[in-house]
This record gives sequence, structure tokens and C-alpha cells, in this order.
Amino acid sequence: MFRPWGRLIALIWILGTAAIAAEGPIREKSKTFSPEAAIRRALDRPISLHFDKKPLDEIARELERRLDIEVGLDSKALEDVGIGSDQPATIDVKNISLAAALAIMLRPLDLVWCVQDEMLLITTPEEAEECLETRFYDVTDLLSTCYYVDGERVYHDAGYSSDFDSLTDIITSCVAPTTWGPGNSGIPGGLAGRNQFLVIPQTEDVHREIEELLGALRQAQHDKPECENPLLEPAKTIRNRDDAVRRALDRKITFDIPGRPKDSPSFQKPLTEVVQLLAKAGNINILIDQWALDDIGMGPQQPIRVFPMRGTLRACLERVCPEELCWAVHDEVLWITTKEEEETAWFTRVYDIWDFPPEPCKPTDSDRQYGGGMMGMGMTPDGFIDLEFSCPEDELTAAITKIIPNSRDHFVRYQGPSINVLIVSGRWVFHERIQTFLAALRKARRKAVEKAKPKGGNP
Repeated sequence: MFRPWGRLIALIWILGTAAIAAEGPIREKSKTFSPEAAIRRALDRPISLHFDKKPLDEIARELERRLDIEVGLDSKALEDVGIGSDQPATIDVKNISLAAALAIMLRPLDLVWCVQDEMLLITTPEEAEECLETRFYDVTDLLSTCYYVDGERVYHDAGYSSDFDSLTDIITSCVAPTTWGPGNSGIPGGLAGRNQFLVIPQTEDVHREIEELLGALRQAQHDKPECENPLLEPAKTIRNRDDAVRRALDRKITFDIPGRPKDSPSFQKPLTEVVQLLAKAGNINILIDQWALDDIGMGPQQPIRVFPMRGTLRACLERVCPEELCWAVHDEVLWITTKEEEETAWFTRVYDIWDFPPEPCKPTDSDRQYGGGMMGMGMTPDGFIDLEFSCPEDELTAAITKIIPNSRDHFVRYQGPSINVLIVSGRWVFHERIQTFLAALRKARRKAVEKAKPKGGNP
């Protein structure tokens, strides 16, 4: 289970005349978008950037022209670390968000971006940490029981302080956990009336992560908060920024090297050339994490042995990647990096497990007939889940910790009104295991349902 670093600032905010939407952080009431809002929209916009050792000030002017926003350099902060406005930067990516592209381009320079004074500012990490903005998040819809009146969703304000504490603990554990100082624990976290807000002073990049986490929880909401049989309603697919990369990994490709001698089954080519060919074959952004490779003394021209292949991009990567390297996904691209660096690249993802109810239950006649009910945690000799018609508390999480090694501290189960999710924080490979595990459980259930159906037609 996650260990929170401190309690999230939470205040009772009662404004009787304010009309506040429950879809995200509270914005300006004016219908005219502020410059900051325009910048934040631009940060989510897909963009392709191709700069080869281009000065930072020229890149800033190019981004201003293309995005119609103010882009500046924090000259004083950059000078303090020995970086001038003519510092060259390199990036070659297509169709990823501007926020991800900026992170990729600035990382080798040990720089970051923030939104300050109506400007997208390129600065140092130390200066960005001082650029805090307080935002208010209405989380009523994630805490209160909902029901329907004339087809419209209505929220019953029941004051779920324990659920509120759970939600805030999850945020402080999953989103930039080292940034929630112990001073936050002295702020009372009460709830009153219909005012259930998070009040958060944080940097722009942390606010973006909070919005993504809350947005994923809202995606996981089901229409019926108290479904009589949740097993009949399939889980939802939670959209993530890395979905395009995940789909590309399962794409079948044909990989060959131009100029390969016909009588040679394999030969050596520079790593950078192999990566470019894989990226083209899979129609995906694949980058070399040169920072990490420098630590082990490997350059982009390092020769590696390759051979013609057919199969998924995932399988081809496993075959081509040298023993001392691995691949991982973050910032909406696939990275060729070192194993040490991959172990430090953690991210959080939400998995809908609506079809795995946590509360104890007894099998219905329908369950007995068609194989419903919560699955057990045992594995049959042929590798399928051994189904049982019971659902004791936290059986799913117990199954994960038993079957996936070292997983106990990587996930937490969160249940709110019409929400039942696993919130997983860990390396890319761990997310792969979780997704595969859940898919295997659902496949086993489908097989049991088909096997239990009476022969000769419908039940």
C-alpha cells in the first residue's frame, strides 16, 4: 500500500453564490480565456518538432509563431547555471503533446518549463519549484453517492470525510510524492454541505498530473452506482497519453536492414540507425536516452547485431535490444535506455475493475449457472484462473500480490460512488504485468461462462 508523504491541503470553501463545475479545477468565470489558459491548451496540443542543434532563443520564437503564445527564457536562472540563450537543443518527434515534447527537449540540458506571468517560461528546476499556483478542485462527483432524476445525474451530499481522506492520500502518494511537505498535515481537511474541494498550491507540471489522475477516475465512473450485478457491465478502458505507443507495440512489422548482404543472416549496424528503422517500421517515436547511455559508456554509434525479423514491434525490440539496454515508455514516446534508468522511471495509471466487486457476496442462481462471481486466486495446471463463486474482501489484490512478485507496495484499490479502480504506480514493466494479469482473469471468466452455458441454445 502506498505510504503518503503528508496530507493534502484541504479546506472548506463555502461560497453560496458560486456555481462551480465538477468536471475539473475551477477556472476564471469570464468566458474570455486568459493567456495562461491558452498556454495550457497549447501544452495538450499534438505537435511535431524537428530541431537539430538549434539555439534555444530561436526555438522559443518558432514556438511563439506556431502556437500563438508567449514563450520566453528565464535568462537570469539560465545564466546562473552557465546556459546562454544560444544554447543548442535537439529534438525529433512527431504527434505528441507540446508538454511531452518540451520535457524531452529540455531534459538533456537539465532545464524545465513552467507557466508564469502569462508566459511559457523555460527555466531551471530550482526556479520552477518556486513557481506555485493554488487551484481549487471540486471532487464532489468522486465522493458523493449519485442517483438519477428525469435522466440527469444528481449528487447526494452525504459528507464522505473518510473517502475524502482516502482520495487525498492517494494523490499525495501517486503524484510527485516528495513535494508534499509535512507542513500540510496541520491543515484541517473538513467537508461541509456541497463544498467538497481540494485546495492545492503546486507547480504547473504537478497540477497536470493531478488533473490526469482525477480525469482517469472520472473516466472509470459507471452509470449505476449500485449495480445489482456488476459482472454484467464490462470494465471501461481508461485513456492515457501513452495509448498510441502501447497500440504500436502490438503492431506487426517486417524489419530488415537496407544493404544487408543476401548471404549474411545477420550483421552489425549502428544503434541509432537500427532505432530509426524500427521507428519507421512501427510508425512510432523511438528515442535513444543518451544521458543514460553515457553513464555506461555507450554512444549512439555503438554497433549492434541485427537480422531480418517479422512479428510485433514489441517482439522485435526484445530481440534487437542489447543485453545491457532495455526499452520503456514515458513522455508519450518509446525510449531505448539502460536498465538502471528504466527502474527509476515510474508513472501512475488507473485500471477500472468495476467487474471485480470487492465486497463479500454470495452466488446467485445466475452466477452458479453461468460462471459469474468473483474469481479465486488459485491457478489451474494449464495456467488459467481457478474460478470460485465467492468474493471475499480484497481477493483481487491478494491474487496480484501472490502472482506478481514484489507488487504489494505498487498499487492501491480505491472505491468511490460508481467507481472501483486499481491505482497503480510503478515501472512500465509492472504496468505490463498488471494489464496482462487482469486480461487473463477476464479471459478465464469468459471461458467459464461459455462452458457453463447449457447446450442447444440460449438459457
